[in-house]
Amino acid sequence: WTAAIDAAVRRHPMLRTVFERDGVRTLQRALPAPSPLFQTRLDRITETESRLTVTFHHGIGDAWSAYRLGLEVLQSYHGEPVAAPASDYRDVVAYYESLRNRARPESLEFWRSTFAESWPEARIECLRSTTSLLLEQPATQALLEYARRNGTTLNRVLLTAWFRALRRIGGVDDLVVGTAISGRDLPIADVERVFGCFVTALPIRARLG
Repeated sequence: WTAAIDAAVRRHPMLRTVFERDGVRTLQRALPAPSPLFQTRLDRITETESRLTVTFHHGIGDAWSAYRLGLEVLQSYHGEPVAAPASDYRDVVAYYESLRNRARPESLEFWRSTFAESWPEARIECLRSTTSLLLEQPATQALLEYARRNGTTLNRVLLTAWFRALRRIGGVDDLVVGTAISGRDLPIADVERVFGCFVTALPIRARLG
């Protein structure tokens, strides 16, 4: 396991990355050794069973990164060759910097106008417990059919329901919700194999009448 983990650390600079302050800026620096933000532990459960625990700070990786890391470690452990990805997170940073430098005026205007007006602040108390709702197949199918008839997606239908629930709880008609996106639909080679934090929140503002 140690050799498999070490090989992954060599392939992915983010597993060796730390964050440092430089005046008002926060910089990322890759170390020659594993980052203190990345920890592993191997426990022997029985004579034939072990448990590998991997933890890392969300600043250096996301859930997809964890999934890919698990696959690569298992491949290395079983002696299968694992090539380094064609890109790393530095290429991702460079791509976003290029986007910032060539942002279209109409795109900037859209976001400025969307959030130009202020909205009433409302404190929505969160429940201390977690409630899960599992929809049976007939209900799920009915929602899919509703989305299809209205030319939209199931995600949009559920997001609308969430907006209306927040309106009812908070008593306000102007709401902003952050919806998670994977952030990996980028024109970067081997982007699905790059270890790093890609996930982000896209703010969606809704004015409910």
